[in-house]
Parts: sequence; C-alpha cells; structure tokens
Amino acid sequence: MTGATSKRVGDLINDVEEKRLVLRPYFQRRLVWTNVNKDKFLDTVSHNLPFPEIFIATGQLDTKSMRRENWLVDGQQRISTLQAYVRGSPDLILKSVKPYAELTEDEKTRFLNYEVAVRDLGTVTEEQIKDIFSRINSTDYALNTMEKQNALYSGAYKQFSENLSHDPFFERHNVFTLVDQRRMRDLDFCVILTTTLLSTYYHRGELNREYLTRYNDDFTERDRLRRELEAVFDFVERCGFDDKARVWKKTDLFTLLVELHSAIVVRRLPLDAVPVGVRLATFYSQVDDLYKMGRTADSNAAQIEPEVFGYLKAATKATNDKYARSDRGRIIAELLESTLPESPPKTKPTRKGRKRS
Repeated sequence: MTGATSKRVGDLINDVEEKRLVLRPYFQRRLVWTNVNKDKFLDTVSHNLPFPEIFIATGQLDTKSMRRENWLVDGQQRISTLQAYVRGSPDLILKSVKPYAELTEDEKTRFLNYEVAVRDLGTVTEEQIKDIFSRINSTDYALNTMEKQNALYSGAYKQFSENLSHDPFFERHNVFTLVDQRRMRDLDFCVILTTTLLSTYYHRGELNREYLTRYNDDFTERDRLRRELEAVFDFVERCGFDDKARVWKKTDLFTLLVELHSAIVVRRLPLDAVPVGVRLATFYSQVDDLYKMGRTADSNAAQIEPEVFGYLKAATKATNDKYARSDRGRIIAELLESTLPESPPKTKPTRKGRKRS
C-alpha cells in the first residue's frame, strides 16, 4: 500500500469520464445519499473544508489499448456527487450552494482545484480489494442487518422510523431495552412496522432495503402514517393493559399494532378499547399460562384452545418468519372482531395492507 497523495477534483472527474477510474466495481455499495447529504457535502468542498480520503486500487489491464483502469474502493458517493454537480445533473436539489454553472470563473477554478486525499492501494487481487473494502466499512464488532443499513441510509424513510422509535409510547412501556437501543433493534422494529403497514406481512427483513431505498429522498406518506399510528397508540393506551402484560413484548406488540391499524384505520371497524382490552388481556394471560406449562403443553393440546396454542407457537418459534407473523395476525384480528356487537363475516386475509406503491 502506498501513502496518501492528493488529486484535484477536476482531474478525478476527468479520470472517471475517460474511464481511467471505475466508480462502481461490483463490490461497491449502491448510491444511497439523499439530496440533503449531497448538498452538505458540496458545501464542504465549496468552503475548502476537508473530507475523508478516498481509496483506489490498480485494476485490470486492457492488453489491446495497453491502458489500465483504477478501481475506486471507497469514495463512490463523494466522487459521483462531485461529477453530478459539475455536469449540472437535474437530479441534484441544491440549497447550500449555487449551481456550478452560476459560479464565477474564479469560483469554478477553486472548486476544480480542491485537493482530495487519495490513498492508492496499489496492485492487489480482487479478493484483497473486497477484504479491504469490507474492513474500511466495518466496526470493531459484527454489525447486524439494521446497523449495516443505518450506515448506508440516512434518508426520509430511515428518519421517520428512527423518530417513531423514540415515541413516548414505547418509552412509557419500556418496550425497548438499552441493548435494543444500542444495537438499533428499536429502529429495526419501526422499519419493519412501517413497511408492514405500507405493504403486508413479509419474511424477516426482506423488504427493508427496498423501502429504505424507495423512500430515501422523500417519504410522502410520513404525516398521514404518523397520525394513524398515534391513533393506534392511543387506542392501545385506552385498553388499559397491565405493565407486566405480554402485550409489551416486541413480538406481541408488533402484531397488535399492525392488526389494530388494519381494523380501526383501514377497515374502520367500530372497536371499543375497553372490551378489546379485557378480551386481549385474558387471551395473553392464557398464552402466558400455556408457556409456563412448557413441555407438558403438547401432551395436553386437546384441552387447550386452538388459538392459544397456535399463537404461542407463532410467538416463540421463528417469530420473524412470514408464516409466524401471519398466523399471529390472523388470531389477533379474529379476537378484535369478536368484541364487536355483531361480528362481521371473517375475511380470508387478516392483514391486507395497502397496495404497494
């Protein structure tokens, strides 16, 4: 590995456009910066303030042209943003800086002459490059999926979910532990909750990246969904659950929030919080009692109400699988409907969700 040198912005852009520097080797991350990120970054360069060095490596040699391309190992989003700015990309929304075309000649010269710190890794194999890239973008402990996505996404959808995770409703009922918060499990919970409300039950976190990307720049459903969730939170509060009730476990609360949203927001069922609270408190108590029975539960299954047995199984085994989420949802939906004076005909899907946009 060679030491760090510097290269002017204008020269880096020329290297990209003349294919001497490849911005997107297959191991690189996707472009996920928001326009806010890009605008702030360009403001940094405009004020001649430093940003972290980029890493390049010697890439493939074209034996016919005898030209060798270099690979950008780390710094893709920074260099792409600089190129987009200079070339006047219509996708950029600028608030902190003037468009490049409106700069004076002196301002353009200063911008193009901004020196970027470049560390050349030299000639290394593809496997070594992937390893280096992984190490550059890692921390001193194994990242979980949400922590990795948090490092990649800082946009509107992630911000909505993060703000939701700090709602007093969750704090009041101690839903998330300190460990949950440190490992971003509270954010993971709210991303999955939000995505489920916009779509339907899905397997583990398979839709998270899709929605974080889709709504990275703008999340137009933000205000509506927040109002709906506040109505659901208020309904849960009026149910009067005990502080020790099973409902405050993340798995159980997730299911209840989704099904209440479906019932009172989407289907507009005239649910009354008091009988709902009584019915669910009894049900959760039965589930807890069955859980305490442990191994004797299977042998006594004939004496146990099917919905209690089925719910406990879906709430303790592979809880984040789609089938488990759907099973829990179906049971809770039926319990909610059973509190109505005249229960409507049961629909086959208990969690329809909104049409995916």
